[in-house]
Amino acid sequence: MNEYIKYHPSKTMRPERLRPGLKSAASASPVGFQVTTKRISVDGTDTDDGETLVAFATRELKRRILENEFAPGYAALEPDLALLLSISRTPLREALSRLAQDGLIEMVPRRGMQVLPISAQDMSKLYAVIGALEGLACERVVARQLARSEFKPLLASTRDMEKALKADDLPGWAKADGIFHASLVELADNEFLASAINRYWDQLYRVRMFTLHLRPRPEQSTREHREMVEAMLAARRRSPAR
Repeated sequence: MNEYIKYHPSKTMRPERLRPGLKSAASASPVGFQVTTKRISVDGTDTDDGETLVAFATRELKRRILENEFAPGYAALEPDLALLLSISRTPLREALSRLAQDGLIEMVPRRGMQVLPISAQDMSKLYAVIGALEGLACERVVARQLARSEFKPLLASTRDMEKALKADDLPGWAKADGIFHASLVELADNEFLASAINRYWDQLYRVRMFTLHLRPRPEQSTREHREMVEAMLAARRRSPAR
């Protein structure tokens, strides 16, 4: 897991500011900027699929932050974000408030928002917490004395990670890695443990995506995932039946 901690904390990206107008906003974005085509209701309260505007804006902005379309240090004005999402500034402000509470952005008075950086120290602390919680999840999985068939999601995602690595498909590897960890938490069957892990899940995903192309190929991490499953299966066989 320490393979992820590879970037220097002082080398966060220089903040960029969106300029008024779609064309200039596109040039300010590190990966391009497209206005959503999602239809908004006339009264401005919800989208065409029943999702509230606040929920829609929160979800869409969070996705862009977690996938590093809006990289650490990236700044945007409220009018440009409202244009991007085709919503008014009222639900946008509520969405930004939620993202600020999640520790993903800082709201800047009269300017909009800025994506918060993650230092190497923060990353190290994050992995220490997640490692401890997932260790408890592994113990819980072993204690449940599950049949081998219950381990299929873990085995399948491990195989997918290995295949993606051979194909040099890092996004595919990251997706399989996410499925592995989500499956592990689900197999632990402890809602309090799941809640504790989910509290840090967004930040962990953001770090993984940010460092995906900065660190060495995750060969060691892939082996460790395989070894983790094999260790749980072996421990399950040694444990007394419940």
